[in-house]
Amino acid sequence: MRERLVAAFVGLTVLVVALYGIPRAYFLADLVRTQEQHRVDRTVELARVAIDERVAAHQKVTPAFLDRLADEDERIRIDTGGTLIDSTDGPRSAKGNVTASAKLANGDTVWVLRSADAVDAEIARALLPLVVLGLVLAVLAGAAGFVIARRMSRPFQQLAEAARGLGAGRLHPNLPAYRVPEAQAIGEALRSSGEKLDALLTHERELAVHASHELRTPVTALKLELEDLALWPETPETVSAQLGKATAELDRLSEAIAELLASSREVLSSEEIDLDLDALLADTVERLNNAGIAVIHDPSGPMPTRLDPQPLIRVLAMVITSGQGAAFVSATDRSTHLEVRVGWSGTPPKSASAATNELAASIGGNLSLDGQAITLRLPKRAVSSRKDDDVDR
Repeated sequence: MRERLVAAFVGLTVLVVALYGIPRAYFLADLVRTQEQHRVDRTVELARVAIDERVAAHQKVTPAFLDRLADEDERIRIDTGGTLIDSTDGPRSAKGNVTASAKLANGDTVWVLRSADAVDAEIARALLPLVVLGLVLAVLAGAAGFVIARRMSRPFQQLAEAARGLGAGRLHPNLPAYRVPEAQAIGEALRSSGEKLDALLTHERELAVHASHELRTPVTALKLELEDLALWPETPETVSAQLGKATAELDRLSEAIAELLASSREVLSSEEIDLDLDALLADTVERLNNAGIAVIHDPSGPMPTRLDPQPLIRVLAMVITSGQGAAFVSATDRSTHLEVRVGWSGTPPKSASAATNELAASIGGNLSLDGQAITLRLPKRAVSSRKDDDVDR
């Protein structure tokens, strides 16, 4: 984007300079040629007067005398009708050069010839400031375009990073207010989308966690009650047979529920995405700092993992806010697993809460208290919940 903006600024400047400079160059060239013609006209008039005075004084007109009258790159020539008297410098032919002539008192003709190369050199000197100005304007336009393009593209680069963060599980991008209406609208859309995705993922996760207990347990209990009722001696055989059919239907319902839960778990497992644990930790620390909680993050470089980001973010926030004083957070790759170590400048917690332990276990992690710090050990990939497997069995 920046390259295109810089190219647009430079291209526009070059176009403006060309639209102004090209007509201006033609005008200057014509002006210089006119001035050179006037100069030659003045020279021939002065030469005529000087030659007439010299002839009137009965002095001979020589090439040396004509040299004193001629300017640089000029030739003065007297045509006496059969003989030519020339100065030593300047062009020998009038073709392509600036010329002027005048009649002398004795009827001869004096010519002044100025070299076309000298006229071209004067034109080049006149055009040089215009060319330099155009180049300076192009350079300034490039510099200004780079600065402006950088300022204009910065919001969109931040928005692109926030959009990539949504895919990495950072669903609450911390974006500033932008003066550009389009960038502000995109930022608001990203924040809104992140909140909706967070709510949707949370709902699906809670549904997957609790659906087994909420659906399977009542069905299992009803099945056991019907089986017990069918085995009572007081139950007639016809009723017992109907109860057996009802139990079979409950088995079918239980299998359908199991298939739905399995499908839900497959969907959740397919939602695994490549994460950078250290970047996710930095994002969590930034949000906590913005909320007024003092946290210092010691970055350690990329740490790829495929954990579910939402429970991981909640576990990190719960652990960091469980102690007193400023928190110090760092992550380490132990090859077989990942570790997040959290320490405090004040009093650490005596132990992690049950809710924190349960949430850490839901993503395959575990917590341990080590002196003044808590270590969160995490797998590099999400693991299935044992609780769900036990309930399904």
